Amino acid sequence: METLLNIIYYIVPFLVLLGILVFVHEFGHFIIARWLGVTVTDFSIGFGKELWSRKDKHGTKWKISAIPLGGYCQFLGDGDASSSTSTDISSLSKEAQTGAFQLQKPWKKLAIVAAGPLFNYLFAILIFIGLFYNFGRMVFPSVVGGLVENGAAAEAGITIGDIIKRVNGNETNDFNQISNEVMLADKDEITVDIERPLTLKGQEINLLQANDVLVSADGKEISSLSELPADATEIKIRRPLTLNVVLRETAYAPENGEKIKRRMLGIISAQEVTFAETNMSAGAALKAGFKEAYDLTANTLRAVGQMVTGQRGGKEVGGIIRIAEMSGDISKKGGLISFIYFMALLSVNLGLINLLPIPVLDGGNFIIFFIEMLTGRDLNTKVKDFIFKLGIIIILAIMVLATWNDVVHLISRWFD
Repeated sequence: METLLNIIYYIVPFLVLLGILVFVHEFGHFIIARWLGVTVTDFSIGFGKELWSRKDKHGTKWKISAIPLGGYCQFLGDGDASSSTSTDISSLSKEAQTGAFQLQKPWKKLAIVAAGPLFNYLFAILIFIGLFYNFGRMVFPSVVGGLVENGAAAEAGITIGDIIKRVNGNETNDFNQISNEVMLADKDEITVDIERPLTLKGQEINLLQANDVLVSADGKEISSLSELPADATEIKIRRPLTLNVVLRETAYAPENGEKIKRRMLGIISAQEVTFAETNMSAGAALKAGFKEAYDLTANTLRAVGQMVTGQRGGKEVGGIIRIAEMSGDISKKGGLISFIYFMALLSVNLGLINLLPIPVLDGGNFIIFFIEMLTGRDLNTKVKDFIFKLGIIIILAIMVLATWNDVVHLISRWFD
């Protein structure tokens, strides 16, 4: 029974999630290619043995394949799914040859390879807009609701009720932003700016500091010293403090009992997820949707940049196993809205990764076709072949690292 439940909670949501994201990505390639007059021979969800297929009236073979870890959109004249090699099309009629990808102008090739990642971004942004417009922004307030025993925050003097305003100088308007900044910190020692709620009574009122944020006096809201009554007996303030915190690897078991072990600040959110700005207009939701995608992209690029420059290791690189684990966790505990948001988040990451200038990925193809557009001629076949082989080596290395990290993470989760 437990095995069946795990299949339902982990494998099924993972397959649904990956299938949708792959379809969106490949449909971007497909629809722009067809719009530009390029013949699409195959549209596959998955790799390997064909499980189901159907040809449409344009000759495109739509199919589902046995290995559900990706997909591809193959064009006339392609020797493989990545369009890195070509086949001989001389036997085809002149009219048929016009639909071959290899004979297209570079700008058309650029548009087709860019369409996949851009459709992932468009898909994610539409989800963000829909969620924000209908429910508001999902936020965890940046208020400390609890402390992990012997954690970094407790050692540094952070207390329950503190409001985390900035981490390493970057604003943290909600709890997720705190987690992001801690994750992106390139050193274990960080600075944390907080505002600490305090109640001052009697003579304590005279100890008011210049940078204190006034909240209320004798139950009445105030915002400046000029509003403070001379005979006030009790005032509430928020006192700004800057603390140096040394992050440490901490094992923490949340309410569901499953242990998490990673480098962390060691604080617990004050409450469950809430919805802020619940009455967003269509315009505000549109703006917030684009901003959400921008912020996710910026944070990911910061992390990638830190890895490239050696400021952080590669332990956080995750792959298919980690995605399956996270999608299962969310489907069990987070509900449909959280699952949809997670799908949008992954769609942004899938789009961004494919835009990286690595041969074999869309970004690598984009660079090659851009060079061909500038020079007015095709890149030397031997050079192109070397570039794609290099790209395969890079991708395989990343996959090995990601799989290793995923396995180590799972072992830690099971046995720690």
